[in-house]
Amino acid sequence: FLNALAEKTGETVHLAIAEGSVMNYVLQVDPNNPIRLESTVGSRLPLHRAATGRAVLSTLSRPARDAMISTLTELDPNDPALRDLDRAIDTAQMQGWATVDRGDDITRLAAAIRDSSGTAIAGVSVSGPSFRVDESASDIALACALTAHEISAALGYVPVDADAATTARGSELATS
Repeated sequence: FLNALAEKTGETVHLAIAEGSVMNYVLQVDPNNPIRLESTVGSRLPLHRAATGRAVLSTLSRPARDAMISTLTELDPNDPALRDLDRAIDTAQMQGWATVDRGDDITRLAAAIRDSSGTAIAGVSVSGPSFRVDESASDIALACALTAHEISAALGYVPVDADAATTARGSELATS
C-alpha cells in the first residue's frame, strides 16, 4: 500500500501509530525524487503537531477530542500548534484528511487508519516540498485517504453506511 502511494505521488510516505497523545513514526517510504523529506523512523510527535495525529483526532467523538485537546494543552499550553486546532480538526473531519503547517515549506497530508472496530489506530501521510506538493495537494490528499481506507479494510474495518443506518433508525422508529 505505502510503496504504491509513494510511487503514485512521487513524495515521501510515512506510517505512524497512535500511542496515547503522540504519533510514533514506524515506517518511511522514500520516492525516487532527489529533493525529498528526510525524517527519522522512531520519532514521536504530539498528535496536534503531526498531520497523522490530526487525522486521528478528527475521528474522535467530540467528548474524546475535547479531552485529548485538554491533555495536549496541559502538556504545553503555549504551543502555537494548539491555536485553531479545533477548527483544523473539524476541517479534517469534513475532508477525510488532515494537514499541518509547521512553517517549514513542507506540505504534509494525512488520513487515519482504522482497525476492525472502527478505532483510528494509525495514520498514513504524504509529505514533500510545498513548491511541488501544493499544486496537486487535493489529488495527493485523496490518494492518501484512499490508501488509508484500503489499509483499514485490510484490517477488517467496514465503514458504516450512513444511509443504511438512517433507514434502519427510521424503521425502528416506525415500529416502536
